[in-house]
Amino acid sequence: MSALNQPVSSNPPFPVESGELAAPPAAYTLSDLGVLADDSPLLPVALNDEGQLALKTLMPENEPESWKVRGFLLQNGARISTGIPQGRPPLTGLSATGLLSGTATTRHGEHRAWASHLGMFGADFWPTAASFCTGVNARGTVTGHLLAQPAGSLVVDKRAYLITRTGQLRYLLPPFGDSACPTAINDDGAILVNNEPHGSGANLTQTWVWREGHFQLVENIGGGSTWGAALTPEGRVAGHALDRFGGRHAIFWSLGRTYDLNPGGCWESEALGANDRCVVVGRLLDPRGEYHAFRWSPVDGMRGLDALVALAGGWTLQEATAVNARGQIAGVGLRDGRRRGFLLTPLG
Repeated sequence: MSALNQPVSSNPPFPVESGELAAPPAAYTLSDLGVLADDSPLLPVALNDEGQLALKTLMPENEPESWKVRGFLLQNGARISTGIPQGRPPLTGLSATGLLSGTATTRHGEHRAWASHLGMFGADFWPTAASFCTGVNARGTVTGHLLAQPAGSLVVDKRAYLITRTGQLRYLLPPFGDSACPTAINDDGAILVNNEPHGSGANLTQTWVWREGHFQLVENIGGGSTWGAALTPEGRVAGHALDRFGGRHAIFWSLGRTYDLNPGGCWESEALGANDRCVVVGRLLDPRGEYHAFRWSPVDGMRGLDALVALAGGWTLQEATAVNARGQIAGVGLRDGRRRGFLLTPLG
């Protein structure tokens, strides 16, 4: 039986499998996010609970400078570029109030963090260091990292930060290492941080949730390494971890416990998004090296999204990157063999 139809929901079993949570949608309609006049597809970056989508174009062929990538906000079916001046994408974050964040690569190859309400703040705070912004919340607080090289050291660390809307800067230092990379922030100010402990090597990472000055560890599943990709409004985490054999498994961390969403499967998996109804989305890698988008819930376990979409002829859904409180799912796939972005909306 393939990993797309796992009869086991999680290992250990999720505590609300008995039906305390409502079943996820039985089917979805699919919207193509479209292309620009030059046939560049618009791909989803972030989806908020209001149904707004941050979009970006692909990197132009043979043009590595990211300042040539364009960004947009999709709102009520209309595509707008307000607050995203040319040269600012790639986008990385979208708040519930429509604030946007990202990391620009300048014409000279420099990386600079930016936000729609703070401008190119990376150049203001760290004019000589590369800076990256990975998230923004409804309060206007941003998070990300800069590349820092301590005096006398040959090692370049990733130094995690948060900056409030009023410009107050704070650095975040996990308990066991300086090299830290935040990946998400929620409206309560909790921040998802991945770090490499001192002396661990590049193959071991830990995942933490920082909240009000305190770090809480996301436990692994026996392999020692985890990576958190998404943080829900109530502080749940979606990501992946290595098992003791080195296999990559999608994980969901809820109420202080980590769940393996693809136990015993021969396919590798990564969770990329989640909501507080405990619906998790991501991608599976089959033995042939092909990706498949999935949805997981405590009620029906792991399902391939292709089988849940009505009237999706010509589409292969490769990865689901975000799911919001409405149950909408954004992701990337192939339409008639060409890469396209999609938005799934629950039927009924």
